[in-house]
Amino acid sequence: MKTGFHFPRTATLRCGTSFWLLALVGLVGAVASARAAQLPLASVRYFNPYQNPTNWGGWGSAIYQGGGAIVRNVSGTVPVDNLGDARALVLDSVNPPGGWWSVFFKISGNPLNWLRTGINPAIHLGLKWSAIPANNAWNMTVRIQAGADYSQTLNADVPLSSYVTPPSSAWQDVYIPASAFRAAQSAVDLTHVWDLVLLPAGSYTTHCILDIAAIDLVPSPEPELNNYADFVKVNRVGYAPLMASKIVLVTWETNNAISTPPNYFRVVNVTNSQVVYSNLLNQFVQPNVWQASGWTLDGDVIYQGDFGPLRTPGTYRVEVPELGASSQNFVIGTNVYQSLLRDSLRFFYHSRSGMPIVAPYAEGYTRAAVHPETTSAAYNYDPTRGHFNLGANVTRDAHGSWFDAGDTHVDVVNTAVACWFLLETMRDFGRIVAPYSLDLPESNSQRSDLVPLIKNALDWLQRMQNADGSVCHYVLGNPNTVAQPQQVSDVSSFAAACAAGVFAKAYTVLGAELPPAQASNLLYSARLSWAWLTNNPNPAWPRLPLVNGVDGGGWDTNSYWGTTNDDHRQRAFAAVELFEATGETAFNTYFTNVFLNQNGGSPLNGSAFGPNITGYGSDNVIDYLRHPLNFAFMDYIRSSRAVTASVKATLQAAFQHQADVLTNYTALSGYRIPLLYPGHLYWGSSGGVLAPSAMVLARAFEWTLDNNYHEAALQSLHFICGRNPVNRVFVSGYGDYLHGSDFYSQFWTDLLHQPPGYLGGNINVDGSAAPVVTEPWKRFINTQDADMTEPGVYWNSAFAWLVGYAANDATVPSLQITPADDGIRLSWPLRSAPFSLSSATNLAAASAWTPLTNQPGLSGRVWQVFLPSAPANPNYYRLHAP
Repeated sequence: MKTGFHFPRTATLRCGTSFWLLALVGLVGAVASARAAQLPLASVRYFNPYQNPTNWGGWGSAIYQGGGAIVRNVSGTVPVDNLGDARALVLDSVNPPGGWWSVFFKISGNPLNWLRTGINPAIHLGLKWSAIPANNAWNMTVRIQAGADYSQTLNADVPLSSYVTPPSSAWQDVYIPASAFRAAQSAVDLTHVWDLVLLPAGSYTTHCILDIAAIDLVPSPEPELNNYADFVKVNRVGYAPLMASKIVLVTWETNNAISTPPNYFRVVNVTNSQVVYSNLLNQFVQPNVWQASGWTLDGDVIYQGDFGPLRTPGTYRVEVPELGASSQNFVIGTNVYQSLLRDSLRFFYHSRSGMPIVAPYAEGYTRAAVHPETTSAAYNYDPTRGHFNLGANVTRDAHGSWFDAGDTHVDVVNTAVACWFLLETMRDFGRIVAPYSLDLPESNSQRSDLVPLIKNALDWLQRMQNADGSVCHYVLGNPNTVAQPQQVSDVSSFAAACAAGVFAKAYTVLGAELPPAQASNLLYSARLSWAWLTNNPNPAWPRLPLVNGVDGGGWDTNSYWGTTNDDHRQRAFAAVELFEATGETAFNTYFTNVFLNQNGGSPLNGSAFGPNITGYGSDNVIDYLRHPLNFAFMDYIRSSRAVTASVKATLQAAFQHQADVLTNYTALSGYRIPLLYPGHLYWGSSGGVLAPSAMVLARAFEWTLDNNYHEAALQSLHFICGRNPVNRVFVSGYGDYLHGSDFYSQFWTDLLHQPPGYLGGNINVDGSAAPVVTEPWKRFINTQDADMTEPGVYWNSAFAWLVGYAANDATVPSLQITPADDGIRLSWPLRSAPFSLSSATNLAAASAWTPLTNQPGLSGRVWQVFLPSAPANPNYYRLHAP
C-alpha cells in the first residue's frame, strides 16, 4: 500500500474553515456499570427432524457396507423413526467378522468451518441404544475428515466409549470436543470439516441399534448453550454521526422465551466504560395489513431501540443490563465506511483472472495466477459451425477481467453487470476513491483508482470482441488447468449487446479520465458491436461446446446464457447507453420504439421485454435493479440527452413506486429489510436484492428529498453488516471471527487468511441449510457452499456502490465559494442530513452568525446558492447541521 493514500480504519470528525458540524451527545442518568457478558452463539445442527423426514437424505447421510455387514437404510441413507419421545436417526446394524460399514453425516456437500463456532467447539450427540449386541460390542469410532481438499483429507478418530457411560435405553447427551480430534491428529484442519463419520469398533452378529436424536456442533460442551442467544444486534461496522436513526435490535427466539422482557438499553464508550446514552426498547409488533402475511420468517421476538442523537465519534457497545447482554463493538465516525469501501473495491483486484496477485499490491494475500494460459486459450466449439469463423486462428488471448464468482469462468453479461455498478460508483462517488487508494499495479496520481479497476474488465471485453463487432460470450474452465484449460466460446447477441452498452457507458463516465485515443476506442467498440447487432437482428446463442473434440450438435440455448426476452432487453441497454454517449436520435428512436410499440409502454410486462415484475398482489412493481434492461431504464431517467419526456416520466414513476413499496415493506419485519417479498432472501440476495433496492431508494431520495427513502436504503447496509437474524457480518474480514463469514472459492481455500471485502451469497431461505435450520431467515451456515458463501462480481459491485453511497453520505460536505456574474455562488454536495447556511463578518463573536434566507437549489447532487452582489466587508460562511 502506498503511504498516504490508504483509507484509515480510525474514526474522526473533521472540521474546516468553511463549515461547522455540531456534534450532540444524549446523556443519561446513572445506570449500573457492570460489563454485560456476551451470550453464546448458536449451535450448528447436522440433524434437525422438524420436517418429519422418513430418512436423512440428500447430503445429510450416506451408509456404506460390505463383507457381510448389514445396516438398515433407505436408499443408502439413515432411516428416521418416530420413537415416541423423539424423532431420531436409527442405526440398526449387524457386523460379523470380516464385515465393515460406515455412515457419513454432512450438512451439505461441502466442508463446514468449525472454528466459526468457537475455539474448541464440540460435537453434541443425543443418543441411546435400543439394542445391544450379545457380545456387548456396542462401541463405535467417531471420525472427522478434514482438509482444504477432499482428496487430501486427514482422519481424526476418537472412541465413543471415552465420552459415554455404559449404554442403556435412556437418552444421553455426549460432548466430544474438537481438542480430542486435534489430539488424535494434530494436522486436522478444523476450517474444512467435510464429514462426521461413525464406524463400528468391533464385530457382532446380533443387532446393535443406536438411536440419535441430535447431532449438533456447539461452542461449548454444555447443554444450556445449545439455544441461539446472541441477543443484541447492531451494524458491526458502525454508523455515521448524522444518521437520523441508529437502530439496535434485541431479539430472542420465540421458543426460548424471556420471562421479563427488557425495558431499556444503554450505549457505553468502550474507551472509558462511560455510559453516554440510554433509551427505551419497544417491542416490534407486525402491522395488521394484508402485505404483512408471510413476513414473520425470523422466528424471533424483537425489541427495537434508537440512539440516533448520539453523534460523538468513538467506539461503543450497546448493553441491555436486564438481560446481562451486550452487542459487539461498533464505531461512530465520518470515515466509518471508508475501509469497507476500499475492501469491497479491492475484491475486484483479488478476483482477477489469469494474473498473479503479487506483493506489494496483494497486501499480504498473494496467490499464483489462476489460468495464466488464457493468454492463448483454445476455442471450445467447431469454428466451421459457429457464428464466428476463426479462420487460421486456433487460440485467443482471453486473460483479464474477474472470475465470475467462486468458480473460474468469466462471461461477458456478468462482467457487464459488474461494470455498470462500478461505473455508477465512479459517476456518483469517484472523488472519494483517490489515486493510489486501492493500491493497484496500474494506479497513478492523475485519476481515481476506480478507473484502472474498471479498465481491467474493459480491456478484457475488447479482447473478446472480434473484428466484425461480434463478441465471444464466455471463457469457461476448471481451476485445475491440467484437467480443463480455459476455453473460449462462440459469439452471442447477448454478449455483443452487453459489451456495446458497457463500452458506451464507460465512454460517457470515464472518457474525461482516459487519454483521448482510449476514450475514442471505447466508443468505436460500442458502435462496432451495435453494427453487428443491426446486421444480426435475431437472438444468437453460442455454439455448443465440443464433446471429445466433436461438435456439440447445435446452439447452446441454455437460459443461463440468455433468452429471447434477454436479447430484447440487452439491445435496449446498448441503445440507451449509445444514445447517452452520442446524442444521436437513432438510438433513442430504437429504444422508444421497443418500449412504446412492442412492450406496450410499460416497464412491467410485455411481449418484447417479457415479465419484468416482482412483489405480489396489487404491489406488482418493476424488478430489482440488477439486469441490463433495468439499467437502461435508470440511465434513461438520468440521461443528459433530449430523451422522450413521456417515456422518462413513465420509468421514473415505476421506480418511484418501487421505492414506495420497499419503504413500506421495511415496516413489515422487525429487521427492517427492504424486500419486495419475504421469500427474496435467496441466493445472492444481499448484493443482488438488497443493494440494488438501496440504489432505487437512493434515487428516489434524490428526486424527492424525502429522507424516508434514504433511511430505507441504509437498512440494506445495516442488514449486511450484522443487524440480521444470525448476527453475522456477511463481508469477509469484518466482525469478530465468531460473527464473521467465510467466502466460498475454488481457488482460495485458506479460511484463516481470506482477503477482506468479499460479500458472499448470505442467508438463503431455499439453500442447503434448509434441512437443518427451521426458520427461513436463519438459514446461513459457514459451509463452503456456493448458495450461502459464494461471492459474485455482480453482487459485490452492487454492494460496493451501496458502501460508496454510505461512505459519501457520512463525510462532512465541504462548502465551495466561486465567483459569478454580479455576485458569488456557494455550493456543497448533497447529503441526507439537512445543513443550513449562515454568514458572519466577525469570527470573534459567537453570536455573529446570521442565517441566510436565500433558498438553495439542487442540481446534479449539488446544492447551490447565488448571492447577487459581493459584500462590502469580508464575509465568512458556514454549514450547520441542526
